[in-house]
Amino acid sequence: GVTTTAAMGGKDVESIDSIKANAPAFYTTQGRCVTKEDYEAVVRTIQELNEVKIIPGQDINRYGEVHCLIYGDDPYNVSDDLKQLVFDKLTSKNMLTVTVVVESPKVIEMVLNLEMAVDATIIPDLSFARNAADNVIGDLFASLRIEQGVYESDILSAVKSIPGVKWVRQTASITSLAASQAGKIVIPLIKNANVSSCVLKKADGTILFQGNGASKLDNAQENFKFTETGMSDQICRLTYISNIDDVILGSKQKLVMTQLNISASFD
Repeated sequence: GVTTTAAMGGKDVESIDSIKANAPAFYTTQGRCVTKEDYEAVVRTIQELNEVKIIPGQDINRYGEVHCLIYGDDPYNVSDDLKQLVFDKLTSKNMLTVTVVVESPKVIEMVLNLEMAVDATIIPDLSFARNAADNVIGDLFASLRIEQGVYESDILSAVKSIPGVKWVRQTASITSLAASQAGKIVIPLIKNANVSSCVLKKADGTILFQGNGASKLDNAQENFKFTETGMSDQICRLTYISNIDDVILGSKQKLVMTQLNISASFD
């Protein structure tokens, strides 16, 4: 016969959503990290992190490495302690032949200027139009992840989705930043940078270079290089534009909107 007894010490049946969420992390605990998804599953168990991006070394010509880009509350400031925590977590599961590199993203700043016209019969208050545009653009930039740039069409579509908006135009400037070392400055650029009229400034705002920066680009045109003998180590900023109205980022860059200027009028 069959003897039926009550089970003890068990748990309720796991839901489908729970299985989907936990399966990647569970898989990686069975052995070493092998795939990009394995690495992400391990790192995402660290609650202090806001965003994680794993880049296999072969994707950036760094064979034998895996690059992990992270940040918590602030992409500008990622503590050494947090980087060490991620490094230790990954190396405990890493393939012995693979070197783990933990980095913070390279911040790319954007100042966005919007000019919009609205139908007064639908939006009789221009301050309402400006606030609505501020909200939709804020939501758009909040959704951007590491390496994810922004297209002009996305910006215009977001603003035009506001009932009563008749037309909108945009302009923008881009700022890349990097720390100087012994007077040498290497500034990472977006993929479609236009440095024909750029400005390089020290941390205190003093101008180091202004004009056409084409001669300052490296062979791959990925970095702007400048040397200022005797300068102390500090964060320097290069402001320029994109060669089209889209902003296309490199694999380790994070786009941050630092200023949004909106002008609205009736049409």
